[in-house]
Amino acid sequence: RRAAAGSALYQVMSDLVFRTQDIDKTVLQKIIETAHERGMKELAVQDPVTGSLSYGKLLTAAAVLGEKFEHLYAGQETLGIMLPNANGSCATLLGVMSA
Repeated sequence: RRAAAGSALYQVMSDLVFRTQDIDKTVLQKIIETAHERGMKELAVQDPVTGSLSYGKLLTAAAVLGEKFEHLYAGQETLGIMLPNANGSCATLLGVMSA
């Protein structure tokens, strides 16, 4: 019974979190909003090997990659990408989302 009660409580709390969050925005829109709230020079992602990226640099990289992806792969339904390090992965995924 204790496990069932714990599971029910978890479900109620999870539902509450989702109901109180703004889910009408894309990941990219939410990152842009966060960048404006925190500042474009604030740390967005950090990789122990290649260093860190600010929100401004991350969004700039995503925009450049998004333009390139849109130009090169317009009209294609699927796109396969080998992702680089953590910083590059974030910029690449945001670029794909923006294309």
